[in-house]
Amino acid sequence: MKTRDEIPPAGKSALPLGAQSAELITLRAEIRLLKFMAALRSQLAGTREVDDAVKRVARACMEFFAADEAVVDVADPPYENGRFFFSTPDSRRSNLGVWLQVVKGEKASLSEKTVYARLKRSDRPWGVLALTANHVEFTKSDRHALARVGAVIDELI
Repeated sequence: MKTRDEIPPAGKSALPLGAQSAELITLRAEIRLLKFMAALRSQLAGTREVDDAVKRVARACMEFFAADEAVVDVADPPYENGRFFFSTPDSRRSNLGVWLQVVKGEKASLSEKTVYARLKRSDRPWGVLALTANHVEFTKSDRHALARVGAVIDELI
């Protein structure tokens, strides 16, 4: 009887030809994410201008996550008013009320087509990077990945 942890002999696969295990797919996605975060770090390592850095990261995230739109909104303490910071394409569409809740640490109800990362500056809540995809719904893995990218952004700004 075969156990779950048993590794098939070399040259033999437990999967049909051309199939990939969920673990392999997950591992490839993790490697892709780690490469993306490393590229962000290296591209923005010497950047002193926060505005330009955040815009470049938003565009890169939009491409990486295959999103149709990226929006960055920010708020300063005491977080009573949010303000539009950046969007691409330049639609200037934003839901400041929802993003202000997110900056404050509150939960927001969003469609499955939107993911966000909270952004910090000087170890304080500062803003939100939100991505929207019109053609697909984001997965839980996408949400976690963008949160990890948000931590990289926090390091850089």
